[in-house]
Amino acid sequence: MAKFKWGLSGRGYGAVSYHGAWRDSSRILKIYDSKTDTTTEYDASGKPVSTYRGENKSINHQISLSPVVEEPIYVKRRTRDDAVVFIKNTLMQRTISKESMLVILQNAEYPLPIALSAVADSQFDWDSQASETVEILLDENDYTRREMYQELIDRGFDVRDAFAGVEAHDDYWKERALDYLNEEIEEAYFSRQNMIDFMLNETFAREDITYAIDHCSVDWEEEAIGLAGLLLEEGQVSTRTELSKALLARKFSYQEINSAINSNDEFWKQSAIDTMQQELEDNAYSEEVMIDSLLDDGFDIEDVNYAISNSNIDWDQQAMYAARYLAEDEHMSRGQIIDELKDSGFTASQAEAAVKSIIT
Repeated sequence: MAKFKWGLSGRGYGAVSYHGAWRDSSRILKIYDSKTDTTTEYDASGKPVSTYRGENKSINHQISLSPVVEEPIYVKRRTRDDAVVFIKNTLMQRTISKESMLVILQNAEYPLPIALSAVADSQFDWDSQASETVEILLDENDYTRREMYQELIDRGFDVRDAFAGVEAHDDYWKERALDYLNEEIEEAYFSRQNMIDFMLNETFAREDITYAIDHCSVDWEEEAIGLAGLLLEEGQVSTRTELSKALLARKFSYQEINSAINSNDEFWKQSAIDTMQQELEDNAYSEEVMIDSLLDDGFDIEDVNYAISNSNIDWDQQAMYAARYLAEDEHMSRGQIIDELKDSGFTASQAEAAVKSIIT
């Protein structure tokens, strides 16, 4: 083993101990750092050539910082220029954030002030690094503008660089939102506002949603009409009022709701007739009471009037049914039955005729 020329002797410096020696064949100095349990090899110029964990037990020399004795060889200090070159070489191999580069520099034993100064060099365009990262990520998965921004932040890009990287792909986010809207509208009925709320919940940025809404070919009135048809088919609504409430809950405009209601005009009229006939299967009603009952069920007056006029109900017969029930089940007298029928909306003549038909 050659004469040790590090210019250091003794053991320990503070809490750290070192062991070192020249290796003749390649003029490599090996130094063991007991604090980190690593051995670093340096060439004759003082440049580190390798680092590995553990100590080379064959080395007997122990060294610590002390005055040099002869022909000292110093390990080359890491300079800002070295850091700049290091960054250039790294960026040739991968895209990376400024923060991540700082971590790499410090792991490579560049002092923090030098690392900070190097990454701030004007020749490094961290915006472009963010933009390139966006392109790589978009090749792998679909992202919204907001999701990508958060992804860049999570990868160590600062707010400004992440924002710049995302904004560089502005057209992509807008078209992505438009494509998403068109896909969803094929699967379900939406109002304009309901679609906005839905896309916000799916992490789309408001500006991209606005673009999608303004550039889509969706007829929101037809969406209301389509949803109305579905609700009627499934039996979820049966009156204009029920449909109006259902569409309003889904944030359709009043104009769209009115169009949906009017597009089913025949349905409401028939529904009023059907409801009236169902009621009369189990009860005897006067025309007046039937009108009130249909109105209470949520039918509009126009549909009620249509049902009354087009149902061919014999109201005199209804009075007779009611009179028979009162006589046989309630055991009322003639006078009581007449009074009860008149109170139930039958006319005096209908009440008299009904009582006469059942009481001889």
